[in-house]
Amino acid sequence: MEAIKIPIEQLTMKRNKQLSALTKDHLQGNAGEQDKLSYKGRILILDDDVMMLNILERLLTERGHEVILSSNPFEVISIIKENKIDLAILDLILPKSNGYEITALIRKTEPELPIIMLSGSAITESKIKALKIGADDYITKPFEENELIARVERTLTRYISLKALSVEDGLTGAYTKTYLWRKLKEIKNAYTRNGKIFSVAFVDIDCFKEINDTYGHLAGDEALKCFVSTLKSSLRATDYVFRFGGDEFIVLFPETTKENAHKVLERFRDNESYIQCIKSKTGVLIGCSFSAGITEIKGVSDTVEKIIERADEALYQAKAQGKNRVIIYDSCD
Repeated sequence: MEAIKIPIEQLTMKRNKQLSALTKDHLQGNAGEQDKLSYKGRILILDDDVMMLNILERLLTERGHEVILSSNPFEVISIIKENKIDLAILDLILPKSNGYEITALIRKTEPELPIIMLSGSAITESKIKALKIGADDYITKPFEENELIARVERTLTRYISLKALSVEDGLTGAYTKTYLWRKLKEIKNAYTRNGKIFSVAFVDIDCFKEINDTYGHLAGDEALKCFVSTLKSSLRATDYVFRFGGDEFIVLFPETTKENAHKVLERFRDNESYIQCIKSKTGVLIGCSFSAGITEIKGVSDTVEKIIERADEALYQAKAQGKNRVIIYDSCD
């Protein structure tokens, strides 16, 4: 893969590609597990040494990883957030900063992201300081290429394995995508056995990009947390909220018709608690709405993939009709 050079244009993922990728990774059973074992990561490399950037780029792209290069330590947080970085490699000595400071900064918003620090210093105290601040590994330059690759890929594998085991999104408290697919298949199997209907809603925050652009990513994080906490308070204990990606969420309503799920989300849409929560966290009164698409199981031959696709299509229609509304798939025509 070719490296992506900074400055980086904001990445926008087409919804159909996202659904296709997630279906491949999470709905193919053992094949999906094999994909995780051969996972190729998106790696950020921060260094002001052009030669070192080129060496690391070559080594890691040859292994199939996607590499993002930067020499500006003050862009790191935005790069991580906008590009879903899986691992950061930081040089210890940086212009107007250092690897210690950047590691500490990353840890404030990304407590689980793997960080490897590179340094020409083999002093034990430097290694200990890096690890105490939050680095996962410390590699001394010059390094042996095969050893560096092994340590990078070991760190990546550990991170991906832990993410796969987790059921809760660290930022919002919603359930993870991995758990979404497991739970959907479980509910679908229960329907096949006992005929208990269920509904699924695909939900998207209408104003999330504007919050990030106007008030910054920290305010955006608070908006996400407020959305999930207030949404959960409007649901039953038996309902589930999953973070699908970015500002998109899936709500699973067991033993609920699409009409009743619609009533629940409409009540939440009229609730001011979300906006008040954002104000209490950020000090800013932000008018913010959401859109949602709903569908329900359509028989034993229905599939998890089709259910998600229908809910997504209904969400698309809600957006196309002006946002700030909840649409049932059957009424999309």
